[in-house]
Amino acid sequence: MNLVSADIVSILHAYYTRRSWIFLPELRAGTGYQKWAETRLDGWAIMPVPSGRFLRHTLEIKTSRSDFLRELKQPTKRRMGLLLANEFYFVTPPGIAKIEEIPPECGLIEIHQVEARNRFLLPDAVEQYFDLRTVLPAPWHDRPGPSWSFFCSAVRTAPERERTATALSERYKQLTTGGVPTPDLILEAS
Repeated sequence: MNLVSADIVSILHAYYTRRSWIFLPELRAGTGYQKWAETRLDGWAIMPVPSGRFLRHTLEIKTSRSDFLRELKQPTKRRMGLLLANEFYFVTPPGIAKIEEIPPECGLIEIHQVEARNRFLLPDAVEQYFDLRTVLPAPWHDRPGPSWSFFCSAVRTAPERERTATALSERYKQLTTGGVPTPDLILEAS
């Protein structure tokens, strides 16, 4: 199965929300019409508790090698994502990016499909179908908290969050079952 960006977003949603993170897909970097504010992040996640150090991830999804190589030629495109997170990751299917190509300020997560014969060995519903492998850990960036503009952008998405979470969960079910209803093993919208 070839994963498209929407598939990867649904997998990331399931992965992060299952671990008590807040995951926001397709998030604007701010409000208003300044160039930086209109930057869209494919995914942004925060561990919302002090014991998790309020760790923040920016996730840049790439589903083709050509798209990844284009991204490398535009390093300023990552600027807002780097400023808003402690760790910045490219998230790809296997084989899209080579470790030596990853910029030093970024990390790489690959999403692998788990073979059907190995599924029963894995306790987590996400991990029964998809294995998120941190191929290259992102370096830690000590960043101040997000700006008020970013906060307002995130809050504006709150009314859509339940609808988005439901849609992402439904997409995840389709990915993992081929559209066949399953028992409570599959994640429900959070």
